[in-house]
Amino acid sequence: MILNISSKFNGLSENVALVNWYHFLFQNHPNKFYKYDCPHLKLLAEYNIIPLESIIEEVQIIKRFGCKNEFLVNRFLFH
Repeated sequence: MILNISSKFNGLSENVALVNWYHFLFQNHPNKFYKYDCPHLKLLAEYNIIPLESIIEEVQIIKRFGCKNEFLVNRFLFH
């Protein structure tokens, strides 16, 4: 979600994004960090608001069919 936050006091505005974070599904097993050469992730219940300019690139995150809270990053989309 992209927002514009402005201040009544100084008239400044900032474009920000609400970001939901992911982490490796098997944190204690580095040999399971990747599946099909793609990062194997789980969705965290953690949100942050960050400046829009700090986002470097977009990624496509795909939910694994039939699995609960398992996702893969499509590394091949933007190459």
